[in-house]
Amino acid sequence: MADVVTNDMNIVIGGDAGQGIESSGAGFCLSFARAGLQVFGMQDYRSRIRGGHNFYQIRLSEEPRLSHSNPVHLVLALTPETVQLHLDQLVEGAAVIFPEKFEIDPEPLRERGVRVDALPLMRIAEEHGNRVMTNTAALGAAAGITEFPLEFMESVIRDNFAAKGQQVVDSNVNVAKAAYNIARERYGGEFRYKLSAIRDAPKRMLLNGNEALAMGALAGGCRFVSAYPMSPATSIIEWMSAAPHEYGVVTKHAEDE
Repeated sequence: MADVVTNDMNIVIGGDAGQGIESSGAGFCLSFARAGLQVFGMQDYRSRIRGGHNFYQIRLSEEPRLSHSNPVHLVLALTPETVQLHLDQLVEGAAVIFPEKFEIDPEPLRERGVRVDALPLMRIAEEHGNRVMTNTAALGAAAGITEFPLEFMESVIRDNFAAKGQQVVDSNVNVAKAAYNIARERYGGEFRYKLSAIRDAPKRMLLNGNEALAMGALAGGCRFVSAYPMSPATSIIEWMSAAPHEYGVVTKHAEDE
């Protein structure tokens, strides 16, 4: 195996709208931030509620980064189309992880020196929860192949799913663990790109552009917002609506459909 590269890589999570690409990417970013890494996430989506390719690209480093970048070192493909669409971004030595039932031509990947890893992600999701948790399995597999400590991903799962009950939390944690173990046992030692926690790092703040805009507006004196929630601006009014009462912010959802 070539020299190991630690804490310097790009990950793409891709699939259809409605498969939880945004929530998966955001949750994965948060787990990396909690591990002390510098994170830059970029979401790309089509203007459709369901269907159409969406992806979330994550850049990870020990140094501050101000944009996404190529090449990509790891692709988590929740649709076969994802592999084809991101093929040209992959560096030699990269890996593509996808569910075992996908019919994907491995030759274009192997010609680029990319390893192809079909894992039983759907089966794991069904055995420990249900099929909608396939994205959780994919994230667990990504943590396993990079040997990233699973504890940070578990903490995000517990926080994100707490409102849905302990059974949902436990199922997602079990799915992540099972996928993590399989990926690490099969491929972890052979994949040169690794991720590890920076134990002495300060706490990282993770926020997106809309949250930064809303925070700046609040700091600048904004106390009234009237808006209709429409992507990509929905999270602005959501953030302002959730501002603590002592700030005196009034938000008005101007109309409905």
